[in-house]
Amino acid sequence: MATTYTKVLSQCCIISWVTLHTVCMSAIGNTTPTYVSKAEQAVISANKAMGVAVGAELGTAPVKLSGKAHKFADSIEKLVVKDGIASIGTGLSRVDITMPVAQGSPAQVVDEMIVYSERDLSFMVQSTEEGIRMLSVLESPTADHSVNYTLNLPEGIVPKLRDDGGVYLAALASSRVVDGPTVYIAELEPPWAVDANGQAVPTHYVIQGNTLTQVISPGADAAYPITADPSYKACRVASIYPGICADYRPRSAAVDVANLVINSGSAQNLSAMVCGAGGLLGIGGPIGAAAGVAVVAYCEAGVFAAFTRARIDARTVIDGGPSKCLRLRGTTVLIPPGLFSPVVPIRC
Repeated sequence: MATTYTKVLSQCCIISWVTLHTVCMSAIGNTTPTYVSKAEQAVISANKAMGVAVGAELGTAPVKLSGKAHKFADSIEKLVVKDGIASIGTGLSRVDITMPVAQGSPAQVVDEMIVYSERDLSFMVQSTEEGIRMLSVLESPTADHSVNYTLNLPEGIVPKLRDDGGVYLAALASSRVVDGPTVYIAELEPPWAVDANGQAVPTHYVIQGNTLTQVISPGADAAYPITADPSYKACRVASIYPGICADYRPRSAAVDVANLVINSGSAQNLSAMVCGAGGLLGIGGPIGAAAGVAVVAYCEAGVFAAFTRARIDARTVIDGGPSKCLRLRGTTVLIPPGLFSPVVPIRC
């Protein structure tokens, strides 16, 4: 075999590279070329782009990612992707996101991503620790650079654009007596887009009714394919249970709420302050009206059991210095007592 291979290899040296590859591979028993499908190529491009985006967020070089998903099934919420619609959660937290794919377009599973391949645009859905990531891969300049996602949201919830470019799926109105931040059941992180050379491409969201559009605006020197990413993060408590959240920024607002928690005096007072009618989470408003009075009781029970822990976490916010702000959260389902704190220190 070695003599035959050497003889063939010497003949290969005087012929073209294409023939060299074919003859030499035949000599060592490999006659089948590697074929990469359109869906697989889209996933390769998406993983490369995600690595660049994650590296930029961490302030490091691009990170190598496998694309393999976290097990969303670990949550009591469910992810179902069918006919171009990603359905996340159940009940009060149920959200359907429709991707702009042709009716009847087949889905493939590649590297644990669900992939839809259109003419010059591919879409992927990947589960993450906190929700899902939806990726669109624009394969050429002729692809649609305004990608529309239709949101089917629970009653009383609307998309609301944030100052940082992200989006809250927020309560339409609030019954809170005290002014505060947006109350939300989920959020879309600020969008990003990366071209084939790893260069950032300008992108932003536009909201019209319940249609969320990611607009991608590449320069003349952008290299295709371009990958763009809306990431959906659900508000959760104890990692797996659906909840309602409110982020208190700036620092002064976070300290005010932390002091309210510390000085609440009793578990009953704290649960009423967070969850009750006119409370800090406004559950007595449209969110509670849509889900029924049981949601208020579930929230109050969870907060009641976390009284001591909540005060410790609130003290962490106060003592944490200018970088510490506060997320307030309550559960919308009945959970075992003591699993979560309604106070979460977050970065300002």
